[in-house]
Amino acid sequence: MRIQLIYKWLVACFVIFSGCNTGVVNNGSGTLTTNGVCIISAGGSLSGYFFTLDAMGMDGEAIMQNPPVSIRIFDNGYRPYDLHGFSKIIVPDSNGTFQCDSLVPGLYNVFGYDTIESQCFFLKEIPVATAGSEQTFRKSFSAGSTITGTVRDSTELNVDKKGVYIIGSPFFCITDSTGSFLLTQVPPGVYTIKADYFVPSNSDDIRYTRIKGSKPITSIVDTLIMYTDSVTVEIDTGKSEMKIDFSL
Repeated sequence: MRIQLIYKWLVACFVIFSGCNTGVVNNGSGTLTTNGVCIISAGGSLSGYFFTLDAMGMDGEAIMQNPPVSIRIFDNGYRPYDLHGFSKIIVPDSNGTFQCDSLVPGLYNVFGYDTIESQCFFLKEIPVATAGSEQTFRKSFSAGSTITGTVRDSTELNVDKKGVYIIGSPFFCITDSTGSFLLTQVPPGVYTIKADYFVPSNSDDIRYTRIKGSKPITSIVDTLIMYTDSVTVEIDTGKSEMKIDFSL
C-alpha cells in the first residue's frame, strides 16, 4: 500500500510539472513564472488575455482580472528613434482581455510590462494575415535586464549624439557625452541591438520614445542618421545586466 501511494504521488508530481511546462510556450530564452499572456492572431487582428497559473499548476490557466499591465504593439521593422512604422498602446479591459484590429499583413512584436510585479514580456515576430488559420502564442512574464555599454567613435566626426536601440521595440537610448548608454527592462530573448550616429541637421526633427517604468516618454532631437552597426545578443532569465560595446 505504501509503495502504491508513493507511486501515485510521483505520478501526480509529474503531471503537475508537465502541466506547467506546457501551459506557457517561450519565444526565445526564459523560464516560467506564475503569470503569462496568451495572444491570438486571426483575421488581421491580435487579441488576447493575461492569465495566472494556480499554485499547483493542475487546473490550467485562469484569466487575470484587472491586469496591471501596459501593452505596446509594433511592426517588426519599427524604429523607436523616429517612430517609423506601426506602434500602438493597448489598454486591457477589466476582464483582462485586449484586442488590436485592422492590422496590415506582416510580422508584429508585443511588449508588456506589469506595473505591480515589475516584470515584462516580449513576444517577437507574430504573423498576422487577413485570412487563414488562427494561431496562438503564450509567453511568461520575467524580470527585465539592463543592457549597458559604450559606442566608440572611430570616424573622427566629433558627433555629439549616438543612438542605441532594438528595432521593432520601444527600447532606445541617446548616449551621454562619453558614449555610454543604458537600456532597461529588456525581457529575456534574442535581440539585434543597433547603434547609429546622429549628426545635426537643420531640417529633420526626429521624435524618439523611451520607456520609463511603464510609460512611454517622447522627446525631439534635430538629427540626421549616419553610420550604423549592430550586434546580436541573447538575454537569459535571471541575468540582471549585460554589457556590450560598439565601434562605428
